[in-house]
Formats: sequence, structure tokens, C-alpha cells
Amino acid sequence: MFASVAREVIFSNPDVIRRVNADFVPVDLKAALVNNPPNDEEGRMYREIGLSKMITQGICVVNPAGKVLDWALTFDDDMSVLSFLDHALKWYAKYPDTKQAIPAERYMRFPGKRLNDRQDTGEAHRIPERHPKGKHCPTTPCCPKGWSMTHAYLGVLNVQPISNPGHSEAELKKCQFWVWPVGSEKGVTLCRVEGESETYNGEGMANAGPGNIHEVKLTWHGVIGMKGNRVTRVDLSAHGTEQLKFGSARGKIDNEVAILPGGRRIDLNCAVRCGIISESAAPILVNHPYQTPGQTVLSCVHIPPS
Repeated sequence: MFASVAREVIFSNPDVIRRVNADFVPVDLKAALVNNPPNDEEGRMYREIGLSKMITQGICVVNPAGKVLDWALTFDDDMSVLSFLDHALKWYAKYPDTKQAIPAERYMRFPGKRLNDRQDTGEAHRIPERHPKGKHCPTTPCCPKGWSMTHAYLGVLNVQPISNPGHSEAELKKCQFWVWPVGSEKGVTLCRVEGESETYNGEGMANAGPGNIHEVKLTWHGVIGMKGNRVTRVDLSAHGTEQLKFGSARGKIDNEVAILPGGRRIDLNCAVRCGIISESAAPILVNHPYQTPGQTVLSCVHIPPS
């Protein structure tokens, strides 16, 4: 299911948190690596896990050898989540290693809708303790922690008003900025910035339905630092309003664990504050595959309403 929905609906439940912390090692896998694994030891483990998946989403329990014990996409009700964890522990007690073939159990909805088991491939993969020296971990962020982040929604990524993985068409209704020099500091020209932006996305957003809307209106102000023709610093803040409706046609749903792949229903209309902070990249990042020499790193912070 959408990862944000799993975190909000399942892994925010105090009983589930206690059970997972006590008896499991929680791991958040990148969907892109599960669905398109690299050709290495880590990738072979991803591929083994992916062989038994029902669709490109879900919760999977594996043993220490990376062998799948159980998959679940949705659940009959909240108590079924705890029952699933209990069931997985019993299955682990029976299949703790690779000494015998392990049938991977698969549930479209636990426990009410079980699919056929996926038979074991019989392969035992070597799981390295760490990445080889000099190899970049594919899950490591391309920028140091705290330098770069994006918007966080409790629904689906498709509601991002301009750029989203659903590739939906959005309208940039207004984007006007004014910049003028106000002084200098240590050879850097400081420029004042003011502006306005307005974005809109409606029923055309991916996986949307009647009544869905995402509109963000912001007033910006801040400072830009210039050294010659190069931007060395950006400090901006904005305030405005955000209206977001997603999943409106579904109405209120009490049993959310039964419809996890559909995302959460959202009805938001409030004041918001946003900010952008940037500075020149540290030298250690110059040769990073996602960054060119001298590139400025942006940090966009979405502050939820109080």
C-alpha cells in the first residue's frame, strides 16, 4: 500500500508499535528496488522477496535468511493486524532458516482472503553484513540529512500540485517574483525577494475522483546571495492557504486497514507556512551522481498547520 498510509493507519497504532518493537526488526524497503532490483547480492535478495509479492505494494515478513514467510496487502479489521503479526511469529518458529523449503503465504486481505502459496525457489542467498568498501548504498539520500526534503502528505504522492509521480497535469496559475539588491556582505551581493505563487490541481490528478482538489496560494519574501553570476544562498519563507481534498467520493471510512492501497481520504482547508533554505553543496558531494560541481542544494520545508 502507499507507504504514508501504512505509517499513518497501521504503524501509528500503539499496540502494533509495541508488538513490532518487541518481536520484529522493522525495515522500510524502497519500492523501486523491490520492483527493479540491482544485479548484486542485495538485489538478489530483493528479487527473492519480489517473486511472491501479489502487487507492487504490501507488508512482508521474512526470516533472517531473507526467505518470505508472509505477505499481506490489507486486513479484515484493526485486530487482524495484530493477528497477522502473531501468525508470522508462529510461521517463523517453524521456518527460522533455509534448512527446509518455505511456502510463502500470501493474503490479499488477512485473514479473510488468502491466495495460493508461492513455493520456495530452494536458493539460499548470502546476505552481506555491509556494503563493500566504496559502494554507494542505493537507499542513502543524495544529500546529507537535513539538507534536502520534500512535502509529506498523509495520503498519496499524486496530490503534489506541480511535480508528482502520477504525472498528472497541474496548473501554475501564478508565479511572480521581484528581486533587487539591498547590500553586500563579504563579497556577496544580498538581494531582497518578494513574490506570489498559486498552484492548482483538480480531478485530473492521478487516481483522483469527483470533488478532488489541491490548491496552494503563497506569499513569499526572503533573501538571495549572489557572487558574480552565481547564486550562493537562498533563504525564503512563505505563508498562505492550502485546500486539499482527496478520496472525496469514498466518503468517511471507519475500517481503513481494509482499503490501504487506495490511500487516505483527506479534507484539508487551512493556513500554511513554507520555507526554502539553500547553500552551496559541500565539497564531499561534488562527485555525487545526482549533483554537479557547484550545484546549490535546496531544502524545502512544509510546515503543517498548528
